[in-house]
Amino acid sequence: MNMISSVSCVRFRLKTSNQVDFIQITSELSGCWSDTGRQSPITQLNLGPECFSSVGTPLHELMHSLGFLHQHTRPDRDQYVSVLYENIIQRPEILFNFEIIDPWTGLAFPLPYDFESIMHYTPAMYSRDPNRLPTIMPRKSYIPAETIGQRNQLSTLDIIGINFLYCV
Repeated sequence: MNMISSVSCVRFRLKTSNQVDFIQITSELSGCWSDTGRQSPITQLNLGPECFSSVGTPLHELMHSLGFLHQHTRPDRDQYVSVLYENIIQRPEILFNFEIIDPWTGLAFPLPYDFESIMHYTPAMYSRDPNRLPTIMPRKSYIPAETIGQRNQLSTLDIIGINFLYCV
């Protein structure tokens, strides 16, 4: 929350007794997930014990609660990455995370594809292979696979998107 607030006008506050809409953060369930965007009256965000290996996972889920989608679900994603479905765990609740979403938030603010977005999956996310075969590969040879899906900070374009959506 501090990372987002330090680069934008977005401020997070504790819920008051008369507040109607809010983000409810739980850790009662396993898994790292969030509703996407404002859900009235409650936007659910869960951070199970496995969600804290880096600052990036909670930050990624908080971005979902603010309305941000995965970069690799953009309608133009096939120009930038290849999704290797044969390497992905074949369960509907996982495959859903790789589907193209049209319309996508890019319609609201057309920013370039962002390999470094906190909202981009890592190259082996949800790999069905114990050796972590890639599930997403950049199409451009000059983009190293290890640069996509970083979990350390908001990218420059993430910050521009937050400010465009909330601060303009």
